[in-house]
Amino acid sequence: MTIKILSGVIGAFFIITLLLFDRNFPYFLNILVGLVGCLSVHEIFVAIKLEKNYFLILPSYFFTSLLPIVGVHETKWQFICYVYTLVVVGIMLLRNKGLKLKDVVMVYSMTVFISFALTTLIRLRDMGGKIGSFYVLLALGIAWISDTGAYFGGSFLGKQKLCPEISPKKTVEGVVSGVLFCIIIMFLISFLFEKINFDRSVISVNYVFLIMICLIGSFIAVIGDLFFSWVKRGCKIKDFGDVMPGHGGVLDRFDSVIFVAPFVYFMIKISAVLITK
Repeated sequence: MTIKILSGVIGAFFIITLLLFDRNFPYFLNILVGLVGCLSVHEIFVAIKLEKNYFLILPSYFFTSLLPIVGVHETKWQFICYVYTLVVVGIMLLRNKGLKLKDVVMVYSMTVFISFALTTLIRLRDMGGKIGSFYVLLALGIAWISDTGAYFGGSFLGKQKLCPEISPKKTVEGVVSGVLFCIIIMFLISFLFEKINFDRSVISVNYVFLIMICLIGSFIAVIGDLFFSWVKRGCKIKDFGDVMPGHGGVLDRFDSVIFVAPFVYFMIKISAVLITK
């Protein structure tokens, strides 16, 4: 537990530093998203034992790296995705004897899904302008704070199993704890952001909309965690890697973010959480 907490604290400090640094070097977030995407799809390739099929994985790495840099806007995204589709289909047809259709579908779908989901973090940053860093923090916070609350709540209060066949340690009490913890912490962070802003502009928070996003987003975070737990069980592995002590691989840490970030993006497009004056 100590290692898990220490890794979480280091990760939180890194994210806060990143968001502050992003003001002066915006492409740092783009590069980081590309790196996280590449490592995540690599862990998928290792899990399904395709990491040595370079004809299939190299285009996936290239796609995952390129999308956060130049494909944030819709037209570019569609074009890059179309080209990647042609490449994967071409490889499948030319090298069909050494590939299984289910493996190709897995590689393609997970690469596109993970890349698109993580890229919404950049879209949140760009859409928010001067306060875009808050929206990125909101997406990451909902995913990670919910997970932290669920972990401690489940450890001390957990009795009723949620999905024992997929994730034996996840409990209903833990999920409820995660939701409440997320709402409380994000409420406090938003309050501080409202009172202590760095741009000398008047900021007001739509707390009702914020709580709604945190409430729904916390449950979506659970879905993301359970989905990738199901993938791990299907691949007969405990973690996707051991890059992050106490947390496993990169994908183990970003599994909830992959599901939460697009949700936050679409919700912010409907109505802003922060209102600047």
